[in-house]
Amino acid sequence: MQPPVIPGANFRTFAEWRGRTYIGNTSFDDPDRVSLYALPGEAQPDSPPSKNLRPGVIEEVDVTDLEAWYSVKWYCTWRGREFVILRSDGSKLLGELLGADDRWARENGLNVLDRAWVQGTFRVDEVEDLHEERTDLLAQWKERHGG
Repeated sequence: MQPPVIPGANFRTFAEWRGRTYIGNTSFDDPDRVSLYALPGEAQPDSPPSKNLRPGVIEEVDVTDLEAWYSVKWYCTWRGREFVILRSDGSKLLGELLGADDRWARENGLNVLDRAWVQGTFRVDEVEDLHEERTDLLAQWKERHGG
């Protein structure tokens, strides 16, 4: 499995609205609304948003109007240890070790940034069990709001 290009932090939230996928984050002003942003590399729509919105926000919609809303994280195993993927260019991964083993990290040439904070860069063909985990935020929201 090939990860997508992940330019920044691994943890992303996405929303599907009117057949398109956006980055979708809870609104600053209303926890029952989601601010929609263009995906990296996609152009902003030609039409202006329906109201005054924060910079970069394409639209702000009610959670109930979404077709889907979910968060995504990528994980892999390198030399028998699990890592969460922080960034990817499609061929290399920046991963952070899950668990604290500074000695093992140093022995394997990883960057020990602080106690129990270890990162490394790996080629995709060096890792195993590369996988995406999704959390259904829309289902969680409906469960909390009775519907």
